[in-house]
Amino acid sequence: MRDITVLGLFLIGIVVHSQEKAIENQTYFEERHRLYEINVNANIESESQYLDSLKTLAEYPNNMLAKYYYHFAKGYYYFLAHDLDSSEEHYHKASKLAKSNGLEKLDISAIIWLGNLAYFTKRNELAKQYYMHVQSEAIAMDYTDALAISYFGMSTLTMDQGKKMGLLVKIDSIYRSKDTISAILANTYDGIGEIYLTSIGDTTVAKHYFQKCFEISKKVNYAPGVQQATKQMGNIALSTKKYSMANRYFGQLFDHALKTKDTTEMASCLVLMAESDMGLSKIEHAAKKLSRAIFLYAKKQDSIALTNAHLMSARANLKLNKLFLAEKELNTAKSYNSSLEPLKLELQFATTEFLIADAKGDYRKALDLKKEEGELIKKWQEKRNLSSFLKIKKAYEDREKKREISLLKSKHALAEQQKINERNLFIAGGSLLTLGLVGLFMLYRNKQRTNRKLKELDTLKGKLFTNISHEFRTPLTLISGPIEKKLESLRISGAERAELEMVKRNKDRLLNLVNQLLDLSRIDAGNMQLQVEKTSVLPLIGTLIDPFNYMGQQKNITFQKVMPKDSVTMWLDVEALSKIMVNLLSNAFKYTPKNGVVSIMVSLSTPKHLLLEIRNTNTTLTANDLTKVFDRFYRGTAETAGTGIGLALVKELVHMHKGIITALKAGGDVVFKVDLPVGKNSFKHDEFKVFTTSKNTLPAVVPETIPQKDESNQGDLPILLIVEDNADVQQLLKSTFEKQYTILTAFDGDEGFQKAIGHIPNIIIADVMMPKKDGIQLTNELKNDELTSHIPIVLLTARAGEENIVKGIDAGADDYMVKPFSTKILKSKVNKLIALRKVLQERYSQEVILKPSDIAVNSIDEQFLLKVQQVLDASLIEPIFNTEAFSRAVGMSRMQLHRKLKALTGLSTSEFIRSQRLKLAANMLRNSDINVSQIGYAVGFNDHSYFSKCFKEAYGMTPSDFSKKEVNS
Repeated sequence: MRDITVLGLFLIGIVVHSQEKAIENQTYFEERHRLYEINVNANIESESQYLDSLKTLAEYPNNMLAKYYYHFAKGYYYFLAHDLDSSEEHYHKASKLAKSNGLEKLDISAIIWLGNLAYFTKRNELAKQYYMHVQSEAIAMDYTDALAISYFGMSTLTMDQGKKMGLLVKIDSIYRSKDTISAILANTYDGIGEIYLTSIGDTTVAKHYFQKCFEISKKVNYAPGVQQATKQMGNIALSTKKYSMANRYFGQLFDHALKTKDTTEMASCLVLMAESDMGLSKIEHAAKKLSRAIFLYAKKQDSIALTNAHLMSARANLKLNKLFLAEKELNTAKSYNSSLEPLKLELQFATTEFLIADAKGDYRKALDLKKEEGELIKKWQEKRNLSSFLKIKKAYEDREKKREISLLKSKHALAEQQKINERNLFIAGGSLLTLGLVGLFMLYRNKQRTNRKLKELDTLKGKLFTNISHEFRTPLTLISGPIEKKLESLRISGAERAELEMVKRNKDRLLNLVNQLLDLSRIDAGNMQLQVEKTSVLPLIGTLIDPFNYMGQQKNITFQKVMPKDSVTMWLDVEALSKIMVNLLSNAFKYTPKNGVVSIMVSLSTPKHLLLEIRNTNTTLTANDLTKVFDRFYRGTAETAGTGIGLALVKELVHMHKGIITALKAGGDVVFKVDLPVGKNSFKHDEFKVFTTSKNTLPAVVPETIPQKDESNQGDLPILLIVEDNADVQQLLKSTFEKQYTILTAFDGDEGFQKAIGHIPNIIIADVMMPKKDGIQLTNELKNDELTSHIPIVLLTARAGEENIVKGIDAGADDYMVKPFSTKILKSKVNKLIALRKVLQERYSQEVILKPSDIAVNSIDEQFLLKVQQVLDASLIEPIFNTEAFSRAVGMSRMQLHRKLKALTGLSTSEFIRSQRLKLAANMLRNSDINVSQIGYAVGFNDHSYFSKCFKEAYGMTPSDFSKKEVNS
């Protein structure tokens, strides 16, 4: 990955000069253009030659422009030579000359470079002052490029990705308002793509912006932007294991480096292509590319690059079973004095050496190396986690000390205050009634002050608790990464796997504990408030109960459910009810022995109350234990397991919901009873959930809102197919989406497949565990069928485990949610998938010719679009070519073709044919000398007036006007 900031600031130094208006003096113009070329190529030798020629011009009397450019070029020469002090001196001289001669735009050019130099020398405050000055001057002069540059410079000074994004969006807005493009805009899109890639993790949107950077760079002949965008898209393809695509991108970069004789870039591309070849199992190709890269790196004596290349070559030869060469390459890699991270490099060496020993059959050495590898992995993990742990520990200790000091001061203040109070009372007792009243007033005021102080201490303690809980998340995340990576390995033993899975389970448990602590802290601080809404209760409870069916099967526990048949709507906090039920059921299953029984009974009473009774087999808890079971971290006898904070949280949530919870013994069972008021009149006005519509402020992203259902647009609503065998869950999903989508339902995978083929829905939500055909099989079949391959699929399951999620994603699912799920999050995911499809449809509308790889979401769709393109190439210009002929040619019914094209391009079949004909006509108007009146007939229109009408609707002007415009431009 390159440094986006340096590339952007390099661009800032060159663009202003290239945009200025040329003046009459021919020699001056040529020299000035030469300056632009030198800046782009950044070649110190050519810059030195240019200075010699410019110096002669600068020696003429009163030639202020030549003097200015001499100092400007001299400043750039010293910048290339890494003499930043001399560079800054000459840019100051250039600025002074521009100011004294009224050359405002040239002054801005020099000030921009002074800002860049301040940035490079880490004087960020000074750089900010320069960029702000440029900004104010550019606004006053309506100088678009300079204003954009000032925003870009400011974006390099902030580490806040939100602020950086905001500044880059401003640049985008500036150029949109002016309807112009430049290399600055190309770099801006590159910067936005970088944020999406590294900070947000959205490779789809990141690739969209890198593509825009590429297109603009091509249009303005900005070679560094073209190469940078190509490299970014290649890295994305490599990281997402699209190795063939990555090879194409890196091949283009290699060809460019070959032309420019950039041996370092050539070697880098060869290594990246070798990595792609290894992903494609083309090991021989990879080995050859690595050998060539090593040859090029050796000329530059790049020890870091050589170490990596030899190490990769060792692994390639290992896969080719060329053990002697593999060992030789490894020893060569070890011989370099590389400045890479020593521990990480040592681990890579140990792993490769172990694989070689294992392949050679030297099992004793392999065993020793495996132990060494294990120790290195442990050290690596400890090193990564130690800094985070020490940071949190220090923060915790500092806060504890501050809290103790604050408590001691408060106690001292309270003691002193008490003495004052006693003295005041003594004086008041011997004084008149008036003085007594004054004393009572002072006592009251002092009590208020004391209470306020105690509240402040409680608030301080709550904040401390919350902050520490939040900081635990970072080391937990750092711990989980290496564990999951190690669990993916096929080489670890069963005992090691069991130990690592135990660590993972306890990590998950600790994370859940932190979440519960945060909830309790919010409740204690009074920051958690009810969010009551009208809800269909029984379907919601059904989704919460569903995952425990699977848990019961795993632990051989009978799970009994008693629920009313008729669903009713009630007023309650959905999140609070979810946490109450999940904690109580988790607690019941946790302490129920094998072959035991867990039961839940749901009932309703009047006035509106929701009654829950959860019973489980438990002989260890006594009646005395149940009186304290809601205490935080309560532990009874040595034989009794502790209750943690889950039940304490349940009690607080029930009370917050104005309900009652009790725990009691009933024979050999433990019974928890919850009584929650669910009538609208049970809650205050500020406890009801307020629904607001949020606006997406990020640039160029399609809004996620879907039109609401009404009589005028009911037929145009997207179709949602719900495949779910649980009637309650199916009803919940229908009620969630029925205002935004036309709903189709199916109760098993077979029925879901038939309805998907017959109706071609816009999106599918499917359960994983279903009769006849499960959700994984359904996804596999739909994603490999030409009719349905484009349809986004969201899978729902009760199996909450990474391996199950991986199975769903590998089958082709676009997203995956674990029950119990949030309907709000599910709606957001579904709407986002629909919105992304609309982005692809809009991309099609902007293309002159159909590009299958740009609007397809998978290889099946790309093959379909290639088939469509072949049909269009053969038949589009025929006047008799219509929707019937089109559907026959691609082997689909008219409705199926209509739904497929609508999903991929946003157009019906007839609109699609007309759009393609008009695009072909526009292309002919641009690139041929054919008479305008003949072009309509040439692309398949029988009626010239109808052709002109359609063309004007699509392009806003008649074919004749369009042709004249293209000629003039």
